[in-house]
Amino acid sequence: MADTLLGMGGFGKRLREAYEGSGYKSMRELSIACDLSPGHVQQWVEETSNPKLENVAKVAAKLGVPLDWLAFGTPPKYRRDVQSGSLDELADAVAERLHAHGVGGPPVTRTRPTQHRTKK
Repeated sequence: MADTLLGMGGFGKRLREAYEGSGYKSMRELSIACDLSPGHVQQWVEETSNPKLENVAKVAAKLGVPLDWLAFGTPPKYRRDVQSGSLDELADAVAERLHAHGVGGPPVTRTRPTQHRTKK
């Protein structure tokens, strides 16, 4: 269970919604682009099985939607709606949500790199 996402209510609906807004001509084409079994992807759409996190990440990347939205329905739906300064915040939110579902390790605490000044 550690690598399967459970409790992803509405995942199939979000997957279909993102697919319909994409340039893919068929769910099979999307499956092949993600190097996934078309049968598994169809089961996810029908919500008869749950995907592994790594597979949700592949699909989200190919469809151009944030992982957190596809997996859990957390806004924003499209990457273009994410403010440029909030990408780290979104990544942290995804990590926390996944950790809460027992997937992956503890969330990572980010620190800003120190800027070095050169003397003139």
